[in-house]
Amino acid sequence: MDHTAHRADLGSRLENRAPEMVESSMPHIFEEENRVAEKDHDPDYAVRLELGTHFVRQDMLDGILTVQGVLGEGYSVALSRELREIIRMRGKAPLKVLLFSGGGGVYPAFYIYDTLRNYSQNFGPVTVVTSGIAASAAAAIVLQAGDDRQITPRGRLMLHEVGQWFMHDTAIAASAAEDSNREMRTLQTSVCEVLGERTHHTASFWQDVIARKEMWYSAEQALELGLVDKITTTETATLGA
Repeated sequence: MDHTAHRADLGSRLENRAPEMVESSMPHIFEEENRVAEKDHDPDYAVRLELGTHFVRQDMLDGILTVQGVLGEGYSVALSRELREIIRMRGKAPLKVLLFSGGGGVYPAFYIYDTLRNYSQNFGPVTVVTSGIAASAAAAIVLQAGDDRQITPRGRLMLHEVGQWFMHDTAIAASAAEDSNREMRTLQTSVCEVLGERTHHTASFWQDVIARKEMWYSAEQALELGLVDKITTTETATLGA
């Protein structure tokens, strides 16, 4: 999958924005990370370049966290820092997560999942609303972190087996492949256990469903399978709290 998909060129927008649009009270650590991200074109951080602008700060004050694009390691850590800032701003309060992602890494997705579940258990209920697409780890893991999981009428979900691309010297390729396959099976079990806990079907059902194929679901199909709790038609579902 192209890790630059769905990402806007936010760097040029930030360079040209008015100084008053920058909230000086935002954590300085993001400023340094954003400079590094812009310099190195790091896709994990590039999408967070908006952090510090007025409209993102307003989202945070409203308890809205946006999860978009490719789920990578740096991106998941940036999201957790953003969530901690929301906690500092709001304390205990409901959280809305707007999800629009084609997926990404299983480890980053579980990092986000655990972070959202921790929020739910300690600060307030989490509503995840997906629109457009939630695929792969975004659908199987991040979406399932919500206490209330919603999808818009034309939203799409996609599930598939855990996979990994890797390249090694031929001398170690066989053993590396064996180790990698073992880890992939472990991750696959973990993903299906999450689906089994949150849907109308067991983990073994999901193992069979996604074995060696991609499965695409409409909003109605996702609701029937228990992948979501509701098809939302509320006008503010993807616009605000």
